[in-house]
Amino acid sequence: MGIFSALSGKIYHFNSINTPIDNELAHRIKELDNSIGKIALSASFNVAQATILQIFHPDKGVLKNYIHKLDKDDLRNIWHIIITYVIWQVVMNKDDNSKNDIIKKTTLVLGMDEHKLDLSFIFFKNKKQDEQLTMLWHIICNQIQPNLDDEKNLFEFSKLFVDIYNKLFF
Repeated sequence: MGIFSALSGKIYHFNSINTPIDNELAHRIKELDNSIGKIALSASFNVAQATILQIFHPDKGVLKNYIHKLDKDDLRNIWHIIITYVIWQVVMNKDDNSKNDIIKKTTLVLGMDEHKLDLSFIFFKNKKQDEQLTMLWHIICNQIQPNLDDEKNLFEFSKLFVDIYNKLFF
């Protein structure tokens, strides 16, 4: 990370809001009983963590110029939507017992009711992966600033996200 990013306060601002969220989610996942839900949430957490660290990287992240606009609620929502998206990818291919455990554990960790989680899944249902990633990108951008997204950043985000996802899941 560059000296300018450190001196400008970008790193401090980002870490001051990201670290408590990261720690809280990691702690909640750690406290879960060993199950398919815990495994799915751990993997989803890792994807969200790597994605957030990359897209908001103060020197080369696609959203580096918007770090100063983030507040803890916006960033928490970004964490939640990325985890929700990855959980959606996981539960699509699971039997009902596994699916129920994953959904129950997700609602506990994210502090949301099952209905709200189901509503989040609707964003991604019946869409191809590129459409799902576009939807995920739009949701992330709208947490920061309406009409923020552009095709160049969408392409970079999609490539980055798929690389992270594939490294952690395959």
